[in-house]
Amino acid sequence: MRQGARLRWPHAPLLLVSVATPAAAAHPEAAVALELHAATALRDAERDAGNDCEPHLLIGDPADCLLAAARDHWATLIAVGSHGSGRLGGLLAGSVATAMLHRASCSVLIARPPRNPDHFPARITVGVDGSDVSGIALELARELGTRLNATVTAVIARGATTDPQVSSDEVDAVHIDERDPVDALLDAAGRSDLLVLGARGLHGLRALGSVSERVAHRAPISVLVVRPTDTARHSD
Repeated sequence: MRQGARLRWPHAPLLLVSVATPAAAAHPEAAVALELHAATALRDAERDAGNDCEPHLLIGDPADCLLAAARDHWATLIAVGSHGSGRLGGLLAGSVATAMLHRASCSVLIARPPRNPDHFPARITVGVDGSDVSGIALELARELGTRLNATVTAVIARGATTDPQVSSDEVDAVHIDERDPVDALLDAAGRSDLLVLGARGLHGLRALGSVSERVAHRAPISVLVVRPTDTARHSD
């Protein structure tokens, strides 16, 4: 919640969603306890967010409820935490983070504990491969860097594409890596607080194995996966 609130566009509304899943409970008493737990979590988040938020307590499948809320409120970003499930394990277990990466039509932030919670993100890394969507990710990374006073490094993996052009005037540093894009980006994650990647619009099983999906699951830091469908709504 804190990272999503920090990365959102200025004055953009913050929707807080907590979901209770009674079907997961073996007994009625457990179902009541689950709903109470969800309500408590929402109340705690609302207290931390202050007055600038809109809380919603929903009942049902967590992924379905979160996606529906995002769709109904025209969200341009879904922020969720990662519980550490692996790619395939997360897909088979239906983890919320994996579901967002595979099913969300807007950008997705997979949030992990930052090195310095008081200054997140201090260092941003953006993957650039010459595609239109990586150009969108680069533009967003630059905007975040300017607004949040963070350094921005562009990583170009030679194994990914032809010859993307990134000017040193656009970012603080340009790092060219001869390795596979996943290896290059995961290595860069060790020197950063936030990875910004473009997603090519694949959903479901077709997205399994994409660079953004693989990095989002394996990176030790927060990863912002940018969807190209958001560009028309950035000014909203």
